[in-house]
Amino acid sequence: MSERFLSKKDIMAIKSGKEKIDFQYFSERSFREYQNDFDLKEDNLRGKKILDVGPSFIFQDEAREKGIDVTAIDPSIRRGVEKGLKFIQGSAQFLPLKDESFDLVLANNSVPLHLDKPDERKDEVGALLSIYEMLRVVKRGGMVKI
Repeated sequence: MSERFLSKKDIMAIKSGKEKIDFQYFSERSFREYQNDFDLKEDNLRGKKILDVGPSFIFQDEAREKGIDVTAIDPSIRRGVEKGLKFIQGSAQFLPLKDESFDLVLANNSVPLHLDKPDERKDEVGALLSIYEMLRVVKRGGMVKI
């Protein structure tokens, strides 16, 4: 599968419902879906530094429109992502970020959490490394939501 990069045009087409992303490496969800999935209150997000691990660029674009600071991190190279969206290429297992640098870390289906189901285990060490790294980069008193 060739890698696909999201442009502003792609984001707008997805937001309008004209296009859907149905391939494996993207999990695009809206700001409202994030609010529901992670029990987030819009007012509580303003003025906070947020890291989205395994990001949704629709969420990030809508958050930016609301004045909310979101940085996305993903191992793929996302050239063509609209200017103004903060993106870092990197792995959740080895976040290239300073300790205690975010108020909130969100993991949008990017951590394989099947530790309680041995027959469904994917990568226990990778999941634990990812969780450790997210806890490392969140500020004291901050939150990690998976």
